[in-house]
Amino acid sequence: MMTKEYKGFWLLILLTALWAISGCGDQKIRLGFVGPLSGKMSDLGIQGRNGALLAIDTINELGGVNGKQLELIEMDNEGDKNAARKAVKRLCEEEVSAVIGPMTSSIAMALLPTMNDCGIPFVSPTVSTPHLSGSKDLFFRVQPENTNWADGLVLYLLNQSDVKTLALAEDVDNADYTFTANDAVAKRFIDAGGHILARVQFSGSDRNSFGVIKKALKATRPDGLVVAASARDVAALAKMVRPDFPELVLITPAWGSTIELVELGGKAVEGLLSVVSYAEDSQYADFIEFKRRYRERFGIAPNFAAARAYDTVLLITSALKKADGDPALLVRHLAPTLKVPGVAGPFTVNEFGDVKRQVYVQKIENGRLKTVELR
Repeated sequence: MMTKEYKGFWLLILLTALWAISGCGDQKIRLGFVGPLSGKMSDLGIQGRNGALLAIDTINELGGVNGKQLELIEMDNEGDKNAARKAVKRLCEEEVSAVIGPMTSSIAMALLPTMNDCGIPFVSPTVSTPHLSGSKDLFFRVQPENTNWADGLVLYLLNQSDVKTLALAEDVDNADYTFTANDAVAKRFIDAGGHILARVQFSGSDRNSFGVIKKALKATRPDGLVVAASARDVAALAKMVRPDFPELVLITPAWGSTIELVELGGKAVEGLLSVVSYAEDSQYADFIEFKRRYRERFGIAPNFAAARAYDTVLLITSALKKADGDPALLVRHLAPTLKVPGVAGPFTVNEFGDVKRQVYVQKIENGRLKTVELR
């Protein structure tokens, strides 16, 4: 006859085995997301989160990664560096396999120590500061660095427009992006024979600071104004300066070039130029299908952050498949990579976790972003 202790021992073994068996069918790969889901940069964060969710849903419907379903753990960093550090620490505690994000360059720079302490890969859909290029670390991205667009812009301005003089304005709240973007424009424009007449800074979180831009325009009367800022701030600035400067050519880098800019800016942003690595009017078949499914799921049109976040999930899952679904082996398979079939076209990631893409010059015409030149 079995003793009470002996029965208890085998009962424990049986329960442990049953728990293990049941757990095998429920295994999931957890991915984190960190971005501004509230605040003035929330258009970037919400679109990025949505794009990641759509990709995860698609992959799960196709059976997941090596039979494991993907799960997204979302964290709002509120566009604030301290909130971002807390959000990343919580994701580390959740033991996610990788983090999708951050979404802005200054937040990424502030998070570097925290990311390294976490010991898991961070793959950003939208960070493009050159300060993070050429380093072998745990940071990867699917958006090219923001200096790539400057050559395309300058060539277009000098060859296809009457713009010979520029003023530059940049948001100090995301300085690691805005300053480097305008640095690149200034250097290339001057090297090509153009003239920079003014360069001013403002804070997107303080609308009272916008007045410095109008003051600089009145003092220098440039042909064009480059505004390195979010879509909301570019739209607000356009409405502020357009009545006094109707002939001014407005220009913005990729961060501000979204559908939200067109919707919020209205007539004030007609004719605005942008140079991006993402074309809203692309006829690429996979991109058209992506836009259809995104609108069907979320009720709005996607912007570049949504497409890049979708690509981020594709990159992570491609690496996971190479790692036989083992998150511990993920980093070694993220870079370098052969072509990943992104929604707007295939892309590759080099050994440093950086990417290069096609450059497009776009112009807002009749309330739509229209590609006018490829570079």
